[in-house]
Amino acid sequence: MSIPPDLSTRRGVLDYLLAQIVLALQLTETQIKRMESAYGAVAAWLEQPDSPLAIYRPVIYPQGSAAIGTTVRPRLRTVFDLDFV
Repeated sequence: MSIPPDLSTRRGVLDYLLAQIVLALQLTETQIKRMESAYGAVAAWLEQPDSPLAIYRPVIYPQGSAAIGTTVRPRLRTVFDLDFV
């Protein structure tokens, strides 16, 4: 549950506007699911019994903005960059 902003103060209005900007810049739920599916697919491929890397039991996880939750929705594109380890 979020606390409603105090729009009677300059700071409250600013906080509200900044929060709206941040929400508008975030990846959509669909994009986040696509991102998770993409690195999950790479992990599954590397873990296949016939993969030369399977013996190392690879673990794939996001890094950068995806890891710390600061992704930015691409402007005028549907494709976005995904960094993973």
